[in-house]
Amino acid sequence: MSRAPASAARRVVSITLVALGVVCLVSGAVLTWVDANVFDTETVADTTRSMMDEPAIRDLVQTELSQRIEGVVDPAFAPFVAPAVAAVIDDPRFATVLDDAVRASHSVLVDGDAEAIVFSLASVQPLVKEQLDAVDPSIFPQIPDLDGALRYTLTERSELPAVWDAVERFHRAALALVAFGALLIALALVIGPSRWALLLLVGGTTLISALIARLVIARVRSTIEGRIDEPRTEAGAVAVADLFTAPLHDRLTVLLVIGSVLAVAGIVVRLLRPRRPVAAR
Repeated sequence: MSRAPASAARRVVSITLVALGVVCLVSGAVLTWVDANVFDTETVADTTRSMMDEPAIRDLVQTELSQRIEGVVDPAFAPFVAPAVAAVIDDPRFATVLDDAVRASHSVLVDGDAEAIVFSLASVQPLVKEQLDAVDPSIFPQIPDLDGALRYTLTERSELPAVWDAVERFHRAALALVAFGALLIALALVIGPSRWALLLLVGGTTLISALIARLVIARVRSTIEGRIDEPRTEAGAVAVADLFTAPLHDRLTVLLVIGSVLAVAGIVVRLLRPRRPVAAR
C-alpha cells in the first residue's frame, strides 16, 4: 500500500475516533451528573436541605402545606393554619421530617418497583398540632387526619419519559464512558497523520458539543418553566432547577475550557511547526 492511501485511511480512522470519543466524553460528563445528583439519595437529600435556604422555595413549601391543610379543615379553623405552618417550617425538626420524606420517595424512585412515586409529609402533623395547641388546644382534635392531604403523588412510573429507562440502565457506566472517550481521543492523536489538526478538531468538537448541551438544558428548562402559570410556583421551580443543575453547568464549563485549550493548542502547534522547504524546480 502506498503512503498516500495509508495516510488517508489513518486520517479517516482518527477523525472517526475523535467524533466517537467526544460523544462519549460529553455523554459521560452528563451521566456523571445524573449519577451523582439524580440517582444518589445522599446528594438529593443534601440538595433538598439547601433548598430550604432559598426564600422562594420556603415560600412555596409554606403555601403548599397551608393550602392542603386548609382544604380539609373546618373553615372556622382555616385562619389559624397559615401561621401554624409558618412556625413549623422554622422549627429545626421540620428539616428532619423533610429529609426522611425525601429519602423515602427517592428510594422508591431509583430502587423500588412501586408504580406511584409518593412524597409524604404526614409526619409533620405533631408539629402542626403543637402550634395549634398553643393557640387553642381544642382546635386540633376537631381536625381530620391529614395523612391524605399531606401525601403527594409526584408521578406514576408509567408516566416517566422513555429516556428515563435508558438513563437508569446506563448511569452507573458514566465514569467508564468518560474514560473510554478519552482513550479513543488519545488513540486518534497517536495514529492520526496531522496531530495539530486533530487537536483543533477535538477542541472544536468538544466546545461545540458542550455548547449544544447547555442550549438543550436551557431549552428544556424554559419549556418546563413556561408551563407554570403561578408566579410563586415558577419562582420556586427556578430556584430548584438552579440548585440541581449547577453541578452539570460546572461540568460543561470544564468541557468548554478543555475544548478551548485544545483548539488553541492545535493552532499553536501548527504555527510552531517548521515549514518544509520548497523543492527546487
